[in-house]
Amino acid sequence: MKCLRFLLCLFAVPLFNLAQAPGPLTNQRVILQMESGVRTSNVVNMICAAPRVSFNLTPSDTDQLLEAGISEEMIKRMAERNHGQPCTVIPSPSGPPRNRDQGETLLLPDATPVRLRLMRNVSSAYAKAGDRIYFEVLDDVKVSHYPYVVINREATAVGTIIDALERGVLGRAGKLFVRVDFVWLANGDKVALSGGDKNFPRDGHVGALAEGQEFVAFTNGEANLNVRDFR
Repeated sequence: MKCLRFLLCLFAVPLFNLAQAPGPLTNQRVILQMESGVRTSNVVNMICAAPRVSFNLTPSDTDQLLEAGISEEMIKRMAERNHGQPCTVIPSPSGPPRNRDQGETLLLPDATPVRLRLMRNVSSAYAKAGDRIYFEVLDDVKVSHYPYVVINREATAVGTIIDALERGVLGRAGKLFVRVDFVWLANGDKVALSGGDKNFPRDGHVGALAEGQEFVAFTNGEANLNVRDFR
């Protein structure tokens, strides 16, 4: 029993600490939680439980949240907190925890292609290493022999600027080194991606990427998924 209590406390610490950390809860901290793999329901509860919040919800800020995979429902909760309105915490399920390994599973194969479109312009003139970039998925992705969509069209994929070299003297061209990291699945989880096609600038052969430019990325490794999460 003592061991069980210890484990429950251990898993509760990160979410509790973030909600109670000095300073108000902000857009960036919410995005970081989603990108680190915290479940949507836990992030919503964090928004509702935070002692103080300071969310920027201008149209451009809202666009950035949506690009980062923050749902409209979550943004609604953020707006409620900004205006001092009550925010409903999602209750924890009663009874023993569900074993997600039970039931039928489907395999999302390694190297499954995912067509992406860049959401905003990126240039070596202002981009810097570590910056996030966002892509929109162009097609629903399904698994063979199953009717379920595992990656929704218009889902968000996230990448990172590895390095950016500005245009130099004597006409030296600028260069971008870009990595695509993951895409959100239809069940709220994420799966790793890797850039694959010749247009993806992982080798630094371009200095700018235009909004709307299309690429093909590939799932990086197999993923065993629970069928009931996608019904």
